[in-house]
Amino acid sequence: MTRSDWFRFTETAPGVWRIDEPHVSEFMQANAWLIRGRDRWLLVDTLNGIERLSDALPAEARANLAVVLTHGHADHAGSAHEFSCVLAPAVEAEGIAAADPMVTLAGPGYGIASLAGLIVGPPRLSGALVTAAPPSGAPGFTGPRPVALSGTLAEGDGIDLGDRHFAVLELPGHSPGSIGLWDTASGILIAGDAIYEGGLVDDLHHSDRAAYRQTMERVIALPVSQVWPGHGAEFGPTRLREIAQGYLDAAGA
Repeated sequence: MTRSDWFRFTETAPGVWRIDEPHVSEFMQANAWLIRGRDRWLLVDTLNGIERLSDALPAEARANLAVVLTHGHADHAGSAHEFSCVLAPAVEAEGIAAADPMVTLAGPGYGIASLAGLIVGPPRLSGALVTAAPPSGAPGFTGPRPVALSGTLAEGDGIDLGDRHFAVLELPGHSPGSIGLWDTASGILIAGDAIYEGGLVDDLHHSDRAAYRQTMERVIALPVSQVWPGHGAEFGPTRLREIAQGYLDAAGA
């Protein structure tokens, strides 16, 4: 296996790739989204940082790239330190910049051989982070590193690619500063961990279930055409509303 083989690129639409790491354990197997714009490229989230994601991107993308983090967890911000233009949610920016374990969840003892240091609350996860040996061996891997941020993002901010514009939506609950990117022209929502297939995680030390319910109510009301989530495959508006309403029903909303 080479370093480039560590990442899987799936072109889900013209000029759009879902990137994941098939050799990472299921709980930590996340998505990054690479979008080719007319004026610049956009990368949303940066996976676990076990291997260098920046080296796997096309040269034309690396030359003119903005990176947006939807939140600071280790499976989404792991390679952020590799990039020169990184924007992060304002609420979590200080912790992301410092690689604070209370924001990244990657505490002492966390590494490719063990998830024991992952701050996820009881019961703690066990087993290895990876299901195959990383090509580089990932020596000394302990999760996200400090990041020199270029700026922060909050509700009402925007990301302009020239032919596509994304509005920043604050979607807290899973984490305090979780954001999504909303393309009002196409109805596409890049959701991070606000909503995805599978059990939504709302029991982390900094999760807020009341805020999460408000986020579910908000996404139900959006005229979404497709969701590009932080985990798993993309899905449409019917499934979005099923997931969100299911969460609200379980919470007694």
